[in-house]
Amino acid sequence: MRSHQIRTSGWIHLTCLCIALALPPGSANAQSFSFQDSWRWTHFTTESGLPSDQVYCIAETADSTIWAGTQKGLAWFDGYVWISLDSTQGIPADQISVIEPYGRDSVVCIIRGALYLGGRYKFRRLILNDSTLQGIQSVVAIGRNQILILGNASLFLLDSKGLRAISTPAPPMSTGSRNLWQTSPGKLWLNTVRGLYEGEGQTWRLVFSSERYHLIIQSVVEDSRGNGVAAVAKPHEFHGIREWTRGGRARLSESERSGDQLAMDVSPSGDVIVVYETGEIRLRHMGSIPRTP
Repeated sequence: MRSHQIRTSGWIHLTCLCIALALPPGSANAQSFSFQDSWRWTHFTTESGLPSDQVYCIAETADSTIWAGTQKGLAWFDGYVWISLDSTQGIPADQISVIEPYGRDSVVCIIRGALYLGGRYKFRRLILNDSTLQGIQSVVAIGRNQILILGNASLFLLDSKGLRAISTPAPPMSTGSRNLWQTSPGKLWLNTVRGLYEGEGQTWRLVFSSERYHLIIQSVVEDSRGNGVAAVAKPHEFHGIREWTRGGRARLSESERSGDQLAMDVSPSGDVIVVYETGEIRLRHMGSIPRTP
């Protein structure tokens, strides 16, 4: 499970995560699978242990721990209730914009433009008082001791040697969503002023060009075969779901042309789940996205 940034807050994000985790292989066929069964849903709130009912991002680490970033801090799920963390564990009880898995059981988080690293019981702040990087926007962990950081409209690498800037194919976007994603080990996605780039190794490939308009991309996901999907929120001329096959260019989905996507994920076989701000959940199976019952 990758990390997810959520543009609009609300409890539906956590319920949809639990549904996605419960989907059996091939269950994305809308004719044989329904979300109307009440047993599929769990409504998590502060009564369940969350620091706030306003949830902005979620992630799952390799040890199967689910994390939630809220308006008032970070929490992890022990299988029954949410365990909230605060300054006693070294992390502020403040709004979290990004959570990214790190190693087997840790996460890196962005809180008010500052970066924190830790696990269930202890956190520490990274990059203290560095004038070259202010206002961190996004982060991905590319190795146990390597973290890519997007900030100041530039890309940086943090490792055992310290912090240093690295080259990009075009200036990264500095507004909108997180603009930097990792869909699999070594596979990066960077939203720039020229469009969306795919990065692998030292090579960048332009997947979706947009030099006339700057794109606000909600999320990027990819299946095990390299086929990808991106949710474009703005501008209006480009909003909707963009899809591409491995090595190909992005095209607009025939059915998903609105820009109201809240979150999405993809299974290894290519089934895509898309959640809309209206609460509607749609699934792509065998290349099509029928309306869910």
